[in-house]
Amino acid sequence: MKQPIAKLVKHARKGDINLVPLSNRVKELLAERNESLRSAGINSGLDHQFVRRIVNGERPNMVACIMLADYFDVNPNEFLQLAQWPTLKVFDIAHTNKKKQVPPEAVDLALELAEFPNAESRRKVVGAFRTILKEIKKQE
Repeated sequence: MKQPIAKLVKHARKGDINLVPLSNRVKELLAERNESLRSAGINSGLDHQFVRRIVNGERPNMVACIMLADYFDVNPNEFLQLAQWPTLKVFDIAHTNKKKQVPPEAVDLALELAEFPNAESRRKVVGAFRTILKEIKKQE
C-alpha cells in the first residue's frame, strides 16, 4: 500500500539533504537561457532572490519547485527529485510497464525527440542513442 503524500513529505524533511545537483541544474538552465538569477526568480513568479537562494544551497518547498520547473519548461518531478521531495504521480508520463518509473530526464528527452519534425532525423538520433547505450552497458 502506498503512503499518503503527507507522510512522504514529512519523511523527506529528515536527514541530510544534498542540494548540489539541484543548484547545478538551475545554473545549467540559466546558462542555456543566458538569464540572471534575479530575472529567473521574478519571471517564474517567485521573489527576486529565490533562485539565488537555491543556487546557494537553500532547499525550496514543493510548490516553488513546481513553479520554477514550469518556468524552465522541465518536468516538475525533476526539480522535486533534485530537492529530495517525493515526486508526484500527476507529473509522471504514462507507460506500459507500471512497475518501472521513468525518470524525469528520460521523459524530457522523449518529449524533445517527439518534437523532431522529420521522422528520419528522429530515427537517426534514436539509433545513435541506442548505440551509445549498448557501449555503456558493455563497459559496466
